[in-house]
Amino acid sequence: MQIALPCPDEKMILEPDVHQLLATNLFGRIHEEDPGYLTLERTPLLLSKSEASIATAGRAVWLDDPGGWFVTDKSDVNSLLQWMPQYVAPYFFLASNKQLCWKCDRSTEVFCLSSKGGYLNRCWPDDDEDGEEAAQPVWSIADCGTFIGNLTLVNGRVKRFLSENCRNYRLDFSKMAESNYFMNHCDHCDAKFGDFFMHNEPGGAFFPTTEYEAGLIKLLRVEMPMLVHGSASVTSPDLLPFCTEIK
Repeated sequence: MQIALPCPDEKMILEPDVHQLLATNLFGRIHEEDPGYLTLERTPLLLSKSEASIATAGRAVWLDDPGGWFVTDKSDVNSLLQWMPQYVAPYFFLASNKQLCWKCDRSTEVFCLSSKGGYLNRCWPDDDEDGEEAAQPVWSIADCGTFIGNLTLVNGRVKRFLSENCRNYRLDFSKMAESNYFMNHCDHCDAKFGDFFMHNEPGGAFFPTTEYEAGLIKLLRVEMPMLVHGSASVTSPDLLPFCTEIK
């Protein structure tokens, strides 16, 4: 696995957040083999210890420190891709806003995970010169903020944090998406709120279009690594800096 550096001509010049992330030891030894890329020893997976049959079928390895299943250069990456996080950050923000319930017409609090930038974003490099698909994903360093929707998988610590602090944001089935993801529910009538209208519609709870709308969103910084499988929603210009950070 590799991380694409933002400045190919400069070695090891990374955002402080990325240095903090690499210091967690989730990715093992880091070294620079190719200009503009850092090579990772391993990549964490969003699989629990009890899901050993899935992990071992893909030749993942279990490590006690740091605890978890990991992909190495000897693993079958394609078979484990759906459990590989799409976004990894050394810490995250719990974003919250108010939403009018479509069912009971009362105001309720809604949540999502977010980052102000400096997180790792998994992507696939271009096909090689022979037209063959690249065998390994590459991580790029995001330089703008994002709200994360359609959250299907999350590491255990963050999952427990969500369960303890925002119980109405939980895994549930979406008819529109035909799948389970973390959905917000009305505090009053438990109606489901789909992520599409909050994350993909301009002016939605997590799709601010002005500095004023961004200011209505509250951000609580949470000091724990975030590893998730979901969809990033990035606005241009980046309005995350105008959200209201709370203690």
